[in-house]
Amino acid sequence: MPLQGCLHSSQTLCFAWPATFCRVLTSRPEPSVYPRVSCLRPPDVSQPWRGPVGDIGCQLILALLSLWEGLQAAPLLKPKPVEPRAELDSIRKMTNLLLVDTKKLYHHFKAKYPAEGEHKLETLPTLSMNAVDLANIQVASGLAKLSVDLHIYQRHFDWLRKAAHIVRPLDHEFGTIHNGIEKLNKRMEHLMTKLNLQRPSDPALPQMPTSVTQWSVVQTGHALFHNFHLFLDWASRVLVVVQARM
Repeated sequence: MPLQGCLHSSQTLCFAWPATFCRVLTSRPEPSVYPRVSCLRPPDVSQPWRGPVGDIGCQLILALLSLWEGLQAAPLLKPKPVEPRAELDSIRKMTNLLLVDTKKLYHHFKAKYPAEGEHKLETLPTLSMNAVDLANIQVASGLAKLSVDLHIYQRHFDWLRKAAHIVRPLDHEFGTIHNGIEKLNKRMEHLMTKLNLQRPSDPALPQMPTSVTQWSVVQTGHALFHNFHLFLDWASRVLVVVQARM
């Protein structure tokens, strides 16, 4: 609709919006049911920031700037640190999952490479699995012993993973177990650091077989899987006792 002119009492002409939206303010206003509104000037296209729409935009920008300044002044929200007991419970669950994977791989290994008799490795940690030792476990000594033994098993699985190409297609499963041990070891060390416990020094490198033959891999695999799944079962029980003492 075209703009219409309106005439003030001063006889000056101004532009206004259609008469349905704008009424003329005179010295003697006529009675009307509509509220009196002053004539609005058309927006100046040469200055797009002026006018009702521009004012709203400026107010919005100022409000956003004020909000940004408030966020900058507010303290940064830091994630809530995980409690040692909760982290220990997470480590215990990781241990149980690794135990399930180890038992499954041990079953496949025995089915594919059966070997009669009991296989032992003198370089593996000695397990003392009795109720008296379990009841006397303390937080610092228990976690330190688990960390040392886990390092030793990791070194044995390092050797087995490198020689696993001889017993394909189980080499991928060997890598899965090795990665699980590595993650569990890092979580254990992180927990000991959080508890301000002295981390034990790395144990001496075990003397692994120098010749990589199928029989040496099979023999080492039987002994390693058998002892490692017993160790994980024992470790899970130790973590329960340690968690109760924290």
